[in-house]
Amino acid sequence: MRRLWRLFGWFVVVDGLITIFGVTTAPLLLLSLALDAAVGLLVIHSYTEIRAGLSITLATAAKSGYREGGP
Repeated sequence: MRRLWRLFGWFVVVDGLITIFGVTTAPLLLLSLALDAAVGLLVIHSYTEIRAGLSITLATAAKSGYREGGP
């Protein structure tokens, strides 16, 4: 019977540690995911700006009569 109580005690201790670890790391995980999403949005935004600038440059070059390979 004493072994059963000791096993139950270890179960309660380990379960408590798992719960404490989960409660303390959950906000850090959410913060990490939020920062990851923000960086992803910034990267996408910068690529769309680069693409818009490139299309304006190509459109301006086409209007000015620029031909690749010579004047």
